Amino acid sequence: MPLTATLDPGHNHYPSENVYLFMKDCDRGIRCGVSELALEVFEPKFERSKECRLIAFNKHRAHIESVASAKYDRLEIDRDGRTILVSAADIETHLSDARKHGERNGELPIE
Repeated sequence: MPLTATLDPGHNHYPSENVYLFMKDCDRGIRCGVSELALEVFEPKFERSKECRLIAFNKHRAHIESVASAKYDRLEIDRDGRTILVSAADIETHLSDARKHGERNGELPIE
């Protein structure tokens, strides 16, 4: 079952430099995160600070949530056993698939 978005604004985790948020599976909160390297795929030159990570996260949140939901459906849980962590490779695959899909449908590729 796909995860649904919440109003969680996202939280910077300084030691790991990941941004975490909670999404929902029915009434159950699911911890999701995105790595700084994954944010770099979207924003290669963003300033590496708490504020800029959160800005990049919120700017590309829909893509990040979509990838997290797909990983959840495939039961791809992080080593901690409780987090769905979106990596740079996940984002690159998602964007590549979106471009291919857009080209087949005559839509503009995602930049």
